Amino acid sequence: MNLQSLKSTMNTAEFLSRVGFHGKTGDWTRVDRALNAEGKWESGLTNINDALASEGVLMDLTNIKFGWLNFDGGVDIQVQHHSLPPTVQPSDRHKGGFLVEMWLGKSISQGDALREFSHTAGGVKDAMFDLLTAWQAGAKNVDSAEREAGEIVPLIKIGVEPFSTKNGVFQKPVFTIAGWLPRPVEWGMPAPLGAAPAPPQLTVAPAAPAGDEPLPF
Repeated sequence: MNLQSLKSTMNTAEFLSRVGFHGKTGDWTRVDRALNAEGKWESGLTNINDALASEGVLMDLTNIKFGWLNFDGGVDIQVQHHSLPPTVQPSDRHKGGFLVEMWLGKSISQGDALREFSHTAGGVKDAMFDLLTAWQAGAKNVDSAEREAGEIVPLIKIGVEPFSTKNGVFQKPVFTIAGWLPRPVEWGMPAPLGAAPAPPQLTVAPAAPAGDEPLPF
Protein backbone atom coordinates (compact mmCIF):
# COMPACT_ATOMS: atom_id res chain seq x y z
CA MET A 1 0.00 0.00 0.00
CA ASN A 2 1.73 3.14 -1.19
CA LEU A 3 0.52 6.27 0.57
CA GLN A 4 2.02 8.45 -2.14
CA SER A 5 0.47 6.88 -5.20
CA LEU A 6 -3.23 6.19 -4.75
CA LYS A 7 -6.22 8.30 -5.72
CA SER A 8 -9.89 8.15 -6.51
CA THR A 9 -12.89 10.33 -5.75
CA MET A 10 -15.00 10.91 -2.67
CA ASN A 11 -17.82 13.41 -2.62
CA THR A 12 -17.37 15.95 0.16
CA ALA A 13 -21.10 15.58 0.92
CA GLU A 14 -20.30 12.07 2.19
CA PHE A 15 -18.02 13.29 4.97
CA LEU A 16 -18.63 11.96 8.46
CA SER A 17 -17.87 13.88 11.61
CA ARG A 18 -14.12 14.10 12.08
CA VAL A 19 -11.27 13.63 14.48
CA GLY A 20 -8.26 15.86 13.87
CA PHE A 21 -4.58 15.76 14.80
CA HIS A 22 -2.29 18.81 14.87
CA GLY A 23 1.27 17.85 13.97
CA LYS A 24 2.83 20.90 15.61
CA THR A 25 1.06 20.83 18.98
CA GLY A 26 0.22 17.14 19.22
CA ASP A 27 -3.42 17.94 19.97
CA TRP A 28 -6.10 15.38 19.12
CA THR A 29 -9.48 17.04 18.71
CA ARG A 30 -13.06 15.97 18.22
CA VAL A 31 -14.47 18.23 15.50
CA ASP A 32 -18.17 18.99 15.94
CA ARG A 33 -20.05 21.05 13.38
CA ALA A 34 -23.07 23.08 14.44
CA LEU A 35 -25.15 25.97 13.14
CA ASN A 36 -24.48 29.30 14.82
CA ALA A 37 -27.01 32.06 15.52
CA GLU A 38 -26.56 33.37 11.97
CA GLY A 39 -27.39 29.99 10.43
CA LYS A 40 -23.79 29.29 9.39
CA TRP A 41 -21.85 26.14 10.10
CA GLU A 42 -19.04 26.37 12.64
CA SER A 43 -16.60 23.74 13.86
CA GLY A 44 -16.09 23.32 17.58
CA LEU A 45 -12.88 21.62 18.75
CA THR A 46 -12.66 19.48 21.89
CA ASN A 47 -9.32 18.09 23.05
CA ILE A 48 -9.47 14.29 23.51
CA ASN A 49 -5.80 13.41 24.10
CA ASP A 50 -6.34 12.00 27.59
CA ALA A 51 -9.33 9.91 26.54
CA LEU A 52 -7.53 8.45 23.51
CA ALA A 53 -4.56 7.50 25.68
CA SER A 54 -6.63 5.91 28.44
CA GLU A 55 -9.73 4.53 26.67
CA GLY A 56 -8.68 4.33 23.03
CA VAL A 57 -10.83 4.05 19.90
CA LEU A 58 -11.85 1.32 17.48
CA MET A 59 -10.44 1.64 13.97
CA ASP A 60 -11.50 -0.01 10.69
CA LEU A 61 -8.10 -0.82 9.22
CA THR A 62 -9.63 -3.45 6.92
CA ASN A 63 -11.19 -0.66 4.88
CA ILE A 64 -8.58 2.09 5.16
CA LYS A 65 -8.46 4.32 2.09
CA PHE A 66 -5.42 5.89 0.45
CA GLY A 67 -5.23 8.67 -2.07
CA TRP A 68 -4.85 12.40 -2.45
CA LEU A 69 -6.00 15.14 -0.10
CA ASN A 70 -6.06 18.90 -0.62
CA PHE A 71 -6.92 21.33 2.19
CA ASP A 72 -5.43 24.40 0.49
CA GLY A 73 -8.23 26.89 -0.20
CA GLY A 74 -10.95 24.29 0.27
CA VAL A 75 -11.36 20.58 0.84
CA ASP A 76 -10.87 17.95 -1.85
CA ILE A 77 -10.39 14.40 -0.61
CA GLN A 78 -9.92 11.82 -3.34
CA VAL A 79 -9.39 8.40 -1.82
CA GLN A 80 -10.18 4.77 -2.49
CA HIS A 81 -9.96 1.37 -0.83
CA HIS A 82 -6.38 0.27 -0.31
CA SER A 83 -6.84 -2.80 -2.55
CA LEU A 84 -7.59 -0.75 -5.68
CA PRO A 85 -4.84 0.26 -8.14
CA PRO A 86 -3.05 3.60 -7.86
CA THR A 87 -4.03 6.63 -9.87
CA VAL A 88 -2.48 9.96 -10.79
CA GLN A 89 -2.02 12.93 -8.45
CA PRO A 90 -4.79 15.45 -9.33
CA SER A 91 -2.70 18.57 -8.76
CA ASP A 92 0.42 19.88 -7.04
CA ARG A 93 -1.78 20.94 -4.13
CA HIS A 94 -2.91 17.38 -3.44
CA LYS A 95 -0.76 15.42 -1.00
CA GLY A 96 -0.64 11.66 -0.53
CA GLY A 97 -2.48 10.52 2.56
CA PHE A 98 -5.06 8.23 4.09
CA LEU A 99 -8.59 8.21 5.47
CA VAL A 100 -9.83 5.74 8.07
CA GLU A 101 -13.03 5.34 10.07
CA MET A 102 -12.93 5.43 13.88
CA TRP A 103 -15.53 4.45 16.44
CA LEU A 104 -15.33 6.54 19.63
CA GLY A 105 -16.45 5.38 23.05
CA LYS A 106 -19.49 6.95 24.69
CA SER A 107 -17.49 9.20 26.99
CA ILE A 108 -15.57 10.67 24.03
CA SER A 109 -18.06 10.79 21.19
CA GLN A 110 -20.72 13.20 22.46
CA GLY A 111 -23.28 11.74 20.09
CA ASP A 112 -21.37 10.90 16.91
CA ALA A 113 -19.45 7.70 17.63
CA LEU A 114 -18.52 7.13 13.97
CA ARG A 115 -15.80 9.55 12.86
CA GLU A 116 -13.26 9.94 10.07
CA PHE A 117 -9.57 10.58 10.53
CA SER A 118 -7.39 11.64 7.60
CA HIS A 119 -3.88 13.04 7.32
CA THR A 120 -1.04 13.76 4.89
CA ALA A 121 1.90 14.51 7.23
CA GLY A 122 4.90 12.20 6.97
CA GLY A 123 5.13 11.48 10.69
CA VAL A 124 1.46 10.55 10.91
CA LYS A 125 1.71 8.30 7.83
CA ASP A 126 4.76 6.57 9.32
CA ALA A 127 2.79 5.93 12.52
CA MET A 128 -0.11 4.53 10.49
CA PHE A 129 2.24 2.17 8.62
CA ASP A 130 3.52 0.88 11.98
CA LEU A 131 -0.06 0.35 13.12
CA LEU A 132 -0.99 -1.48 9.91
CA THR A 133 2.01 -3.76 10.35
CA ALA A 134 0.90 -4.66 13.89
CA TRP A 135 -2.69 -5.10 12.72
CA GLN A 136 -1.58 -7.46 9.94
CA ALA A 137 0.31 -9.57 12.48
CA GLY A 138 -2.91 -10.01 14.44
CA ALA A 139 -2.97 -11.87 17.75
CA LYS A 140 -3.14 -15.50 18.81
CA ASN A 141 -6.69 -15.22 20.17
CA VAL A 142 -8.10 -13.40 17.12
CA ASP A 143 -9.46 -15.25 14.10
CA SER A 144 -7.56 -13.96 11.06
CA ALA A 145 -10.56 -14.26 8.72
CA GLU A 146 -12.76 -12.21 11.07
CA ARG A 147 -9.99 -9.63 11.46
CA GLU A 148 -9.41 -9.28 7.72
CA ALA A 149 -13.17 -9.05 7.10
CA GLY A 150 -13.52 -6.21 9.61
CA GLU A 151 -15.81 -8.24 11.89
CA ILE A 152 -13.23 -8.00 14.67
CA VAL A 153 -11.61 -4.57 14.97
CA PRO A 154 -8.63 -3.38 17.00
CA LEU A 155 -8.96 -1.21 20.07
CA ILE A 156 -6.19 1.34 19.67
CA LYS A 157 -4.80 3.53 22.41
CA ILE A 158 -3.07 6.64 21.14
CA GLY A 159 -0.20 8.62 22.57
CA VAL A 160 1.96 11.38 21.10
CA GLU A 161 5.72 11.76 20.78
CA PRO A 162 8.01 14.43 19.29
CA PHE A 163 10.30 13.88 16.32
CA SER A 164 12.76 16.18 14.57
CA THR A 165 12.98 17.11 10.90
CA LYS A 166 14.99 19.65 8.94
CA ASN A 167 12.01 21.97 9.37
CA GLY A 168 11.85 21.70 13.14
CA VAL A 169 10.30 19.56 15.86
CA PHE A 170 6.87 18.06 15.27
CA GLN A 171 4.56 15.61 17.02
CA LYS A 172 3.35 12.26 15.75
CA PRO A 173 0.88 9.68 17.04
CA VAL A 174 1.90 6.48 18.76
CA PHE A 175 -0.73 3.84 17.99
CA THR A 176 -0.86 0.75 20.23
CA ILE A 177 -3.25 -2.16 19.74
CA ALA A 178 -4.63 -2.76 23.24
CA GLY A 179 -7.26 -5.36 22.37
CA TRP A 180 -9.71 -6.71 19.79
CA LEU A 181 -13.49 -6.31 19.86
CA PRO A 182 -16.48 -7.27 17.70
CA ARG A 183 -17.47 -4.50 15.31
CA PRO A 184 -20.36 -2.52 16.85
CA VAL A 185 -23.69 -3.46 15.28
CA GLU A 186 -24.40 0.20 14.54
CA TRP A 187 -21.17 0.50 12.55
CA GLY A 188 -22.18 -0.70 9.10
CA MET A 189 -19.75 -2.41 6.76
CA PRO A 190 -18.81 -0.61 3.52
CA ALA A 191 -20.37 -1.88 0.31
CA PRO A 192 -18.42 -4.92 -1.00
CA LEU A 193 -15.95 -4.37 -3.81
CA GLY A 194 -16.76 -7.71 -5.43
CA ALA A 195 -14.13 -10.27 -4.55
CA ALA A 196 -12.89 -9.91 -1.00
CA PRO A 197 -9.88 -7.57 -1.03
CA ALA A 198 -6.55 -8.95 -0.01
CA PRO A 199 -5.27 -7.62 3.30
CA PRO A 200 -2.46 -5.05 3.21
CA GLN A 201 0.85 -6.70 2.40
CA LEU A 202 3.17 -5.25 5.01
CA THR A 203 6.28 -6.29 6.86
CA VAL A 204 5.16 -8.51 9.71
CA ALA A 205 5.65 -7.02 13.17
CA PRO A 206 5.24 -8.78 16.54
CA ALA A 207 1.59 -9.17 17.46
CA ALA A 208 0.23 -6.55 19.82
CA PRO A 209 -1.18 -8.03 23.03
CA ALA A 210 -4.91 -8.46 23.23
CA GLY A 211 -6.43 -6.53 26.12
CA ASP A 212 -8.78 -8.19 28.55
CA GLU A 213 -9.86 -5.15 30.57
CA PRO A 214 -13.46 -3.84 30.52
CA LEU A 215 -13.85 -1.47 27.60
CA PRO A 216 -16.27 1.47 27.07
CA PHE A 217 -17.65 0.31 23.69
